[in-house]
Amino acid sequence: MIATGEVIEDYPEDHYGPSCLIFGYTEKGRPLPIQTSYPQQNPVKVITLYEPTSERWLADFKTRKRLSEETEKSVRVNIRYVLELEGKLYVIENVPAQIDPDTGEPLFSVETVAKLQELVWQETPPVRVMETPVYRFAG
Repeated sequence: MIATGEVIEDYPEDHYGPSCLIFGYTEKGRPLPIQTSYPQQNPVKVITLYEPTSERWLADFKTRKRLSEETEKSVRVNIRYVLELEGKLYVIENVPAQIDPDTGEPLFSVETVAKLQELVWQETPPVRVMETPVYRFAG
């Protein structure tokens, strides 16, 4: 579906790396948006996928409803944002976000994204340092 789907949104500055939202249908004909790295990259990384709902999408399931309609149903919270960049792990606390009611994913305002980038890229001194164990999942 990634190779035959239609790119409906582009996220060149996404915190996962440049990505896009691809729309297509499953073998059973169900609509399915998938966020991936750009399809021409090898390997393609799947970031998230979910079944769209009429509460968030217009009838074509390719067009999101306006944000103002969504924000009435989303929950505003402060979260802990974790980012791995160039082998370093960054933890940013008290980040304002809205939680997407369909996927549970945090949504950030443009201002919040700019502030997150500023904190990491300008190497702002941290308020504290945490020791973080790392485990390898063996399934």
